[in-house]
Amino acid sequence: MKLIEKPEPPGSNECCGSGSCCPCVWDYYREQLALWQQQQASLQSAEQAAEKTAEQAVPHNTAQQESQAAQSPGK
Repeated sequence: MKLIEKPEPPGSNECCGSGSCCPCVWDYYREQLALWQQQQASLQSAEQAAEKTAEQAVPHNTAQQESQAAQSPGK
């Protein structure tokens, strides 16, 4: 997945203000901002899912290691 850089709003000299441009630089900016926000939300969801998976795996592994240690005297 290619990461999208957060778009910068158009400069004051980039919009003519007439409302007749199609598309306006503001239309393009809002479109790009929406895409960036969607990607950020997806990345955040994926990160949270990975953290949740890691948290669930740690107690299981720790319990398994403790069980193995209890069964192996002298260690």
